[in-house]
Amino acid sequence: MKVGIFNNTSIRRHHYGCVCTCNELVKVIGKFADIEFFASSGDQLAYDSIKDVDAVLINGEGTFHSDRYSSLLLYHILYRAKFYGKKCYLVNTTIQNIPPYWHLEDFDYIFVREPYSLKEAQRYTDNVRLVLDTAFLFKPKVVNVKKDLIGVIDHVDDVTSGQLMKIADTNKHQYYSMISENITEEKLNKFFQKIKGHNYILSGRYHGVVFAIMLGLPVSGLTSNTWKTEGIMSHFDIEKRATGRVAKLLTIDYNYDNSYDRQAIIDSYGWLLR
Repeated sequence: MKVGIFNNTSIRRHHYGCVCTCNELVKVIGKFADIEFFASSGDQLAYDSIKDVDAVLINGEGTFHSDRYSSLLLYHILYRAKFYGKKCYLVNTTIQNIPPYWHLEDFDYIFVREPYSLKEAQRYTDNVRLVLDTAFLFKPKVVNVKKDLIGVIDHVDDVTSGQLMKIADTNKHQYYSMISENITEEKLNKFFQKIKGHNYILSGRYHGVVFAIMLGLPVSGLTSNTWKTEGIMSHFDIEKRATGRVAKLLTIDYNYDNSYDRQAIIDSYGWLLR
């Protein structure tokens, strides 16, 4: 089977989470199909190449919610695929507050990455299941180190990031940005190693929470631009999150079961591309 993938978020901004997710998405799809391209949502050359593949996969990530114009670009890809009689799958996605006229049921199948989006998608279609973010397939190469108390990760909103940076600076916590340049797998592993060096993570970003879960670290997540952070914390029964006074929450130790089935993620993509 030949497939084309759209919405390569790793090439727009150099973001540790997007790079990890997209790299692992390519690896898992490559186990079951020949990948002809992995393009941005607006790549005209790839858009014209839809006719030459057997199926199209759209990497949804945080795109499918009511205030994202870019989601409309992905719908153009869906209907282009339908025009050529191709299967079109929406994978690795969050879905929130979408208008009914977006017609989720037109996708042949959908993989959402947390339970809040599953509940939302089920309002429109039965062809949906929860499959964890492909970032969970990454196996970070880290070693145990002596840990500092708290690590703080930035937020998608610049103002909130500034507030987090001030909190970190005032309390002498280590502050991290998920944005960087030229993120290789080696650089990604080094970032995981830095996160591993803390007893607790306060993250403004969804993927910061995901990375902490992967490492088995106590974590709190600030509300993001969708419910993706609340959703993934709910999946792992991490009920507390930093929506109140941050200074008070930093003293709390959260214990949870961070186990997940990597093979189940792989098998789900094998089933989809069977």
